[in-house]
Amino acid sequence: MEAELYFKKGINLISKDKYIKAISCFEKVLDIDPEYIEAIYNLGLAIHRLGNLDKAVRIYLRISIGSDL
Repeated sequence: MEAELYFKKGINLISKDKYIKAISCFEKVLDIDPEYIEAIYNLGLAIHRLGNLDKAVRIYLRISIGSDL
């Protein structure tokens, strides 16, 4: 349940273009549940929107290959 609260907060922060704070929320979600696909995706999205495409791609790949990069 705690993971869901951090996830919703992260989504809210992305909608306000507060990407660094959103990243923190999604990282907390993934500390609780490393397989939370939507959190992985949105973590990549926030990182991408900050301009770090290489890191975002590595995050997105976690979804397709299911590994910690």
